[in-house]
Amino acid sequence: MQTRMCTLHFGPAHPAAHGVLRCVMYIRGEWIVGVVMTVGLLHRATEYLLEDRSVWNNVAYMDRLDYVSMLCMEYCFVACCEAMLTIRVTTASSILRIVGAEQARVQNHLLNIACHAGDIGCVTALLYLFEDRELLYDCMSMWTGARMHVCLFVLGGLRCIPSVRMLLSLLDVMTSISIRHALLLNVILCNRVFISRCMLVGVIAALEFIGSGPMLRACGVSWDSRLQDTSYAYTSLAIPVGSTGCSYDRMLVRLMELATSTAVVAMCISASIALSVMLTHGSVSLHSILHGFQQDKSDSLIFGLSCYEAPKGELCVCILEQSAVVWRTYIRPADLLHLLCMQHLTLGLALSDAVMILGTVDVVFGAVDL
Repeated sequence: MQTRMCTLHFGPAHPAAHGVLRCVMYIRGEWIVGVVMTVGLLHRATEYLLEDRSVWNNVAYMDRLDYVSMLCMEYCFVACCEAMLTIRVTTASSILRIVGAEQARVQNHLLNIACHAGDIGCVTALLYLFEDRELLYDCMSMWTGARMHVCLFVLGGLRCIPSVRMLLSLLDVMTSISIRHALLLNVILCNRVFISRCMLVGVIAALEFIGSGPMLRACGVSWDSRLQDTSYAYTSLAIPVGSTGCSYDRMLVRLMELATSTAVVAMCISASIALSVMLTHGSVSLHSILHGFQQDKSDSLIFGLSCYEAPKGELCVCILEQSAVVWRTYIRPADLLHLLCMQHLTLGLALSDAVMILGTVDVVFGAVDL
C-alpha cells in the first residue's frame, strides 16, 4: 500500500511565539522524511535597548533575556562590564554570586526536567519539581524582594546583602532537592517508558554539533567555560558527560548537573557562614570605584567580552562603551544554535519523537530573537 506524503506545520502553541519557530515537516505515514525550519522574530530588540544607556542601567534587561535562569544572564553581562572597566570583585561577592547563579541553574534544570517528563507522560515528576522551584522563588524573594526579575548583580558586587536566615533557608531547600535526587532518578531515568522513548533517539555526534552546554557534554565532550575563565571564581567543578549524544544522555547530564549545582550552593553557603565572609562592608574598594570613574570619562571606545556557561549553553556578551554609555552590544546565547539542530535531530524519526526531542534541546524563545 502506497502512503502519501503530508505536510505538517510544527511549532509552539503560545500565541506570542508563533512567529519565532515555523517548522515545516514532510511526513510519510508517521515518519519524518524532510524538515524545513524558519526562525522568525519575537521583536524583543534587547541589543538595541541596551544602546545609549549606562552600563549600570542595563543589568535589568538581562533578566528578560532568558527568564528561566535570570541571574546567569546577569552574571555574564556584569562580568563583561567589569572586565571592560577593570573593576575588581571581592571574594565575598564572588562567593555569593556563585550562590545566586547556581541556584538559577538549579531552577532551569528543574523546569526542563519537569516539563520534559510531563511531555512524555510522567506527571509525578512535574508536580514534585515545580514545588521545589516555588521554594527557590521564595528564597529569592527573601533575598532581593522579587521572585523572577531580581536585578541582583551590579558592577563590583551585589545590590543587596543576604541575611543568614535567608542563606539557611536556601541551604534547607538545596538539601531537600539533593535528598529527592535519588527518587528523581528512580521515577524518571529508571522508568521503562522513559527509557524506550529517549534511549538512542535524537543522536548527534560531537563532530557534527556546533552548540555547547549540556547538549555538547552529552556527546562526550568534557568542556565547561566556568573552569576556563578565572573571573568567575570557580576553582574545581565536576563535569558530567554522556557517551552517545542521545536524548537520554542529555537528560542524564542535566540531572547530574542538578546534583553538582546543589552541592556547590551548599558548599558556598557553608563557607560564607563559617568563615564570616558576609558582606558587612562595601563590596568594592575606593581605588576600584575611582578607576571606574576614570574609565567612564574617557572618550575612546572601550571593548569588553565575556563568556559564561549558562544552563542552556555558553552565553557570550560583547560591549563597546564610550563615556559610560553603551555604544554597541552583541549577545550570543546558545538557544538559537540548539534550535537549528532540530532539523538534523528529527530527520528520519517519528512525529511523536519530535515533541520529545524539542524538550531535550531546552530553548527559551526570548533568547532566540534578540
